Amino acid sequence: MASKVYCEDSATIACPNQLDLFLTELADTKANFPDGENAQIIQEELNQIIQGTLLDLSGKYCLFHNAVVQQGGSMVEGTKIGQADEFDYVFILPALQEQLLWKNGKAFCADDYDINIQSTKLILSMKELCFMEDILCPDWCDQEENEQRRRDQLIFKDGKSPWRDEISAMVSAAIHRSLLSQVKKFPQWQHVARLKYPSGRTYLQILKFTDADGSERFVSVDICLAIQISHSTPNSEPLQLLFDFWSINTISCSRRSESPWELSKLSSLPLDSVEKRCYRVLKYLIQTFLESQLDMYTMEYKAVITTYTLKTLFLKVLIESEEKWELHQLGQKTLKILHLIRQDLETLKNKKNSSDPPRSEERRVGKEC
Repeated sequence: MASKVYCEDSATIACPNQLDLFLTELADTKANFPDGENAQIIQEELNQIIQGTLLDLSGKYCLFHNAVVQQGGSMVEGTKIGQADEFDYVFILPALQEQLLWKNGKAFCADDYDINIQSTKLILSMKELCFMEDILCPDWCDQEENEQRRRDQLIFKDGKSPWRDEISAMVSAAIHRSLLSQVKKFPQWQHVARLKYPSGRTYLQILKFTDADGSERFVSVDICLAIQISHSTPNSEPLQLLFDFWSINTISCSRRSESPWELSKLSSLPLDSVEKRCYRVLKYLIQTFLESQLDMYTMEYKAVITTYTLKTLFLKVLIESEEKWELHQLGQKTLKILHLIRQDLETLKNKKNSSDPPRSEERRVGKEC
């Protein structure tokens, strides 16, 4: 309970207690946002690199024609802690969206989407078999190798293809080649490594930035591909779906992206707002004090409570709040979210074999509220 103090005008106002003040200091020191000069240079130059990469891809491959880039993640939301070393981008592909058909050869509409599809996967086919040929049989590959790919594609043109991992690998190679051409234009940047196959739906790239003092920093760049499906009503926001390549003429939409909605909820809040301080403190506490496990893809130790789970619970508390958070509420809000995390962990422990998902796995609400 926050303490009360009487001001000179006899009005009673809430004041922060010791926990509020401690968490505020923690948020502004060890859990602070990386907003220094180097962080700004990294963000601005990396944005130019990614924009140039997508422009290069758009001029070479049908899949990326007229594509646009959407930046998301903690650096844009103002919730990053530590260094400016993680960036998230989504490539929106309108040319692919125009290709997709659903049942009975009809174009898929966002009104047809059911949240339950996420557990069963939404399978959409493409109108033209040759739509992906320029990226699957590119001019930078051996002609004989390309002919072999064409033969393999025709064999598996109907239904699920065992060659689908190679499709993702060729898309990854195309992204990598275009990214390399852009990185060379920036002397402080160097491409270090990438995943040949996407981790989930993410095409991970590792870059290295060298600042003016010669200090080096590794920067991970997550690139996801998405389509935006319109609703029948013009005023509704489009449905953004991340997808996997299923076969030569089929994709599987297995995740609905809430990134635009999350960004709209968080980007308007100042960096020093109580809400963002609360979220950064929670990230710091989880990363510092909870057991971590090694991510075999990125070779980094990550907390067992994922950022997705933490953000889901944080957004739940945020959208249930009718007013902006005050400093004297920082401790209260932090403890409330930690309590929700504890409840979820207990649910997972007690209902391992239950089909009922815990709160952190429920669809994020807010658009209907």
